[in-house]
Amino acid sequence: MLNNQYPSEENQQVRRNLNSSYPHLSESETLKISSSYVVIIDQFMLSNQQFLSRLPEDANNIDKVKQAVADFGGACFEIENGTFDVSRDIYQKAIVASQILATVPTNPAPAVQKPTTTQAKTTTFSIDDIALRSDELFAVGKVFVDTKCMVLCDVNALFNQRLLEEYSKLRAANKDKPARDLLRKHGCAVRYGFLPQGDELGIHITREKTAIVFF
Repeated sequence: MLNNQYPSEENQQVRRNLNSSYPHLSESETLKISSSYVVIIDQFMLSNQQFLSRLPEDANNIDKVKQAVADFGGACFEIENGTFDVSRDIYQKAIVASQILATVPTNPAPAVQKPTTTQAKTTTFSIDDIALRSDELFAVGKVFVDTKCMVLCDVNALFNQRLLEEYSKLRAANKDKPARDLLRKHGCAVRYGFLPQGDELGIHITREKTAIVFF
């Protein structure tokens, strides 16, 4: 079950300050899973040769992948395939990655007008469900975020050599935003704006494995 311990008031204030200065931190992102395994890890690790050298030749040796990810402060576990909406509570250390069930227009336009692109998403779990449905959550690990940014990705992203090489070059050139955008183009979600001194988030999933909750 979820441990309902809220961050200290001091840390909550730091997050309020971060999010008031950078309101886009609360915007949702999209995660695509096709291998039934998700990896959650600090952004630095995708360009860290020590970490990458610990990985097996491919994702088939999933136990070795899990161990390498855990040894470098992340988590790798089974989750349902699909597209996930990754939302964040701007006042708490709370993030929910929930499988999208449907996407519908919020303001359908008349046929004679250009269709609207504004859409509402129906998901399996929401930020508001954390307190109401905590008994449905089970702990599966933790993630340590040392560089104020974590990545959620399909396990196959760890074996996409072209992606990792391009990502490493961008990071080495201090092009952090292009590096994050590159990951997004490959179906990864990137959440940043954590505490400068480092953050630790507990990871929980629902019984159906259709939602990941960080707190």
